[in-house]
Parts: sequence; C-alpha cells; structure tokens
Amino acid sequence: MYVPADERRPDTLAALALAGEIAHEPLVRPMPGLPRRSESGSILLTALLHPGGTAERERLFARVEAAAEARGLHGARVTGAAVRVARDSEELVRDQRRSLFAMVLFVWIALAIGFRSIKLAVIGIVPNVVPIAALYGGLALAGRPLSASTAMIGTVFLGLVVDDTIHFLHGYRAARERGLSPRMAVASAYSRSGRAITVTTAVLCLGFGAAVMGRLETTIEFAVVSALVILLAWICDLLVLPALLMLGSPILRSNAPRTRRFSLPWIESTT
Repeated sequence: MYVPADERRPDTLAALALAGEIAHEPLVRPMPGLPRRSESGSILLTALLHPGGTAERERLFARVEAAAEARGLHGARVTGAAVRVARDSEELVRDQRRSLFAMVLFVWIALAIGFRSIKLAVIGIVPNVVPIAALYGGLALAGRPLSASTAMIGTVFLGLVVDDTIHFLHGYRAARERGLSPRMAVASAYSRSGRAITVTTAVLCLGFGAAVMGRLETTIEFAVVSALVILLAWICDLLVLPALLMLGSPILRSNAPRTRRFSLPWIESTT
C-alpha cells in the first residue's frame, strides 16, 4: 500500500497500526517488514497475498483502503503487480459479460433477418445460449473462478457453434416450404444436416482437444472447456432444437407457406 505525502506528513504510528490490521486479513500472509518512509514523506506498506480469486482480492483492497482512510492516511491506495493483475482480470470479466450480451443480441437479430422470422430466431438462439449458460454455471458449481481464458469462451464460441444451428434451421425451413409437416421437416433436416453437424463437431473437439497435451495450465483449461462447449452445442442442436421446433410448430405455422399439393422427389416415378 502506498500512502502519499501531503501538507501533513503521514502518521507513522497510524501506518504501523494499519500494517497490523492488514496482517490479520485472511488473504494476507504475515508482514515481511516494517513500513518504509521515503525522503518526501510518503509511506510504503508491503504484504504477501495468499492465492485467491479476483473478487476476493477486490474486496480485500476495498477494506484496506477504507481502513487507511479511517486512520487518517488520506489518499492511500493499494498498488503492485498483484493488484494490477486482479483489477485487469476483473475488468476483463466485466467487458466479456457486456460483449456476451451484445453477441447474443446480434446473433438473434441476424437469425431473424436471415430466416425472416422472429419466432424462428427465438427458437434458434436457445441451443446456442444453453451451452454457454451450462459452462459458466458448471464453473460456479465446481467452485472454479473465471480466468482470462474461460471468460472469453462465451463470445468466441457463440459465433462458432451457431453455424450448426443455421444449417439445421435452413434444412427445416426448406422442408416446410416444400409443404412437409413439422415432424417430417425435422426428419428432413436431420438427413440433410445431421451428419455434417456431427463431423464438424468432431473435428472442432479434436482440434481444440489437442491443446491438452501442452504444459501451460491455462491452455489446457481452455482446450477442455472449449471441447465441452462444442459438445454441448452439438447435443443441443440435435436434441433440443428439434424438440423446440416440434413444440413450437403451432406458433410457427403462420410462417409456413400454404400449398395445395406437393410431391416427394424420391416417390416420383421415372418411367
């Protein structure tokens, strides 16, 4: 902690009392030395931190600065590499949260414009949001803090896994335009896009999973979580999305073109 010098030289006794108070914080190890005063009158307090998450450290920094202000050490602030890393990480998480919400909105708008249907866009966004929600919910349940790598997965992979949803919805929409029932349209989308979606998922999982052979812990964590998100997106595209299309077929009925008759090309006679 840095206590700047002002018109009044900071009280050394108050700094000593503050150092003792900081030493009793749960995230702080015993103080390695006494407060140091520079020629200008400023005081520097040093402390070692136990490993901890950025949220816990942010609360610690706020308590320490409030305690310094209460002891008359005005303008005191925490500083150092650990402080900078914790605050940068917290800012990264906040930025990624805002980016994720914006990304979901933009993807939904793109689906609505591409398929010319707000209802179909609502159904299409669900299987892409569920894997990301499961990712962050699973990390919270496991007690794993967000890192720089896991915080970025949401926005990065939302734009990656939405491709499979678009392929499936396109197949479903094309089948409905041919006059097929919702059940037959889902079956047609399976036969048209199911294999391609599965192959794409397998390739992406193997590609990102190759990073688990590295030695850097953040890289391994990113690879494992990325592969899990892609796998969850595949499950949602082939199970959740068809179920939503079937359940929402009465709502989507108004969007389907009305035709008097249709013929299946594989039933037509060639003679």
